[in-house]
Amino acid sequence: MFKDSLLAKQFSCGATKTAYVCCFGLAPYFKANLIKCLENVEQYTVLFDETLNKATQLKQMDILVRFWHNDQITTRYLTSTFISDDILSAFYQCVEKLKFSKILQISMDGPNVTWKFFENLQADLKKEYSHEALSIGSCGLHIVHNSFKYSESSTGWNISEILTSLC
Repeated sequence: MFKDSLLAKQFSCGATKTAYVCCFGLAPYFKANLIKCLENVEQYTVLFDETLNKATQLKQMDILVRFWHNDQITTRYLTSTFISDDILSAFYQCVEKLKFSKILQISMDGPNVTWKFFENLQADLKKEYSHEALSIGSCGLHIVHNSFKYSESSTGWNISEILTSLC
């Protein structure tokens, strides 16, 4: 790839080293960068989805943030966590560095358990910040997820299997 660099020619990166670099090098950098960017944003939407992680056989919650930045809508990945029955606590741990007063809307899938989560979150927002998130239905995150899934399947690269095995 870098034919002119002896250092690059000697570099090797197996699965373990790649996972380490992604989880403990790149991920914290991009997360901190996102948190800093959100400090200058008036409001944002937090998107989350729960799914079964096939590699670990545990329920996983993926969280994204959507906001207006540089004259366009931007959607960025924030974090993922494994969850049990207490979705609200897991959510709070994931978004603890966000300013809750800036949450405009929560985008989620529609099972009854997530609507109960939404009711509890609304009560907390009203109590702590005297405002509620907009309730405009459930999930815009599926659009992003399915777009990625379709793109990934068309490449034949098996990206989802690689990504789920990293951390």
